[in-house]
Amino acid sequence: MFTIGIDVGGTSIRVAAIDSVGRVLSSRRAPTPRSFDDFCEWIVRAVHHIREDTANGTVIGVGLALPGVVDAELGVVKRCVNLPFLEGRLLRDELSKNTGLAVRLMTDADAATWGEYSTCAPRPRAFVHLRLGTGVACGIVVDDRLQPTDPDRKTHWKALVVDDRPEAIACPCGLRGCLETIASGPALERQTARMGLANGLVELQQAWERNEPTARDIVDGTSRAIADAICNLKSQIPNGAVVCLGGGVITALPCLLEETAKHLRSFDDDYTRRVALHQSRLGDDAGVIGAAMLAREARSESPLLSVPRTEVNG
Repeated sequence: MFTIGIDVGGTSIRVAAIDSVGRVLSSRRAPTPRSFDDFCEWIVRAVHHIREDTANGTVIGVGLALPGVVDAELGVVKRCVNLPFLEGRLLRDELSKNTGLAVRLMTDADAATWGEYSTCAPRPRAFVHLRLGTGVACGIVVDDRLQPTDPDRKTHWKALVVDDRPEAIACPCGLRGCLETIASGPALERQTARMGLANGLVELQQAWERNEPTARDIVDGTSRAIADAICNLKSQIPNGAVVCLGGGVITALPCLLEETAKHLRSFDDDYTRRVALHQSRLGDDAGVIGAAMLAREARSESPLLSVPRTEVNG
C-alpha cells in the first residue's frame, strides 16, 4: 500500500508514490501546466503512470500540495498568485472523480513542513519550515500539531513582512516588503541579472565564495531578511524552536544558512539565540513526501491540525 503525493510549484509539478515510512517508490515531473484543464489532465495521467510503475499496488489516497491559500474543507484554492487559473475551481472533486481516489488538498508549505518535521528525531516541541522558491511560504508545527492558517486570508502572513518602509517593494500578495520580494528565486535572479551573472543563483553562490563585494552584499541583505522573518515569529512559537530552511533558493545558495545563523546570533534577543537552524533534509522530496503523509494521516483520522492561527495574519 502507498499514498500518492503531488507537489505543485509555480515552475514545476511533481507526483510520487510514497510508502508508509516516507520512501519515494516512483515519481514523475513536468513543467506546471498553465490552464485548469491541462493541469487536471496531467495529474490524472501522472497518477495512472505512477500506479503502473508500482504494479498497480493499493493506493490509500492522494495528497495535493498547492501554493497559495487553500480551503481544505471545500477542496478549493482560494488564492494562488502564480497559478490564478486554479482559484475557485472544485479541484478536489474534479480530481477525485477522474482518478477514483480520495484527494486531500493542502498548502505546499504545510506539506513540506510536515515532511521535514517527520525527519526530526526526537521531534521538537516547535518546528518552523521556511520554504524559499518561486514564492516564499512558512509552516509551523507546535506540540506535534500542524498549525493551519485562516483560509480567508488574502495576503502573506504579516510575520513575513520584513521591510516596513513606505517605499518597500510591492509583493504580488498585496502587501509591501514581504520576504518574497527579497528572498524568492525571482527576486534574487533579478539581482543576479543586474550583476551580469548568466547562471543566476548558482553563480551567485560561486561569487560569494570568491568574496566578491556585490555578491556578499546580496547574500547579507537576503539572510538578514530571513533572520528578521524568523524573529517576527517569536510570539507564535515557544523558545528553542527548530527552524528549517528549504526550497530551491536554499539548494542553490547554501551560504544563506550560514549567514542567517550569524544574523540570528547577532540579535540582542534570547529567542533568536536559542533557535536551532538547519537546512532541509528532504530537499526536493519534502513536498511530495509531506503531502502523501498528510493524506495518509487523514485516512487514519489522526488529529494533526489544530485551531487556525488567525493572529499570525494580523
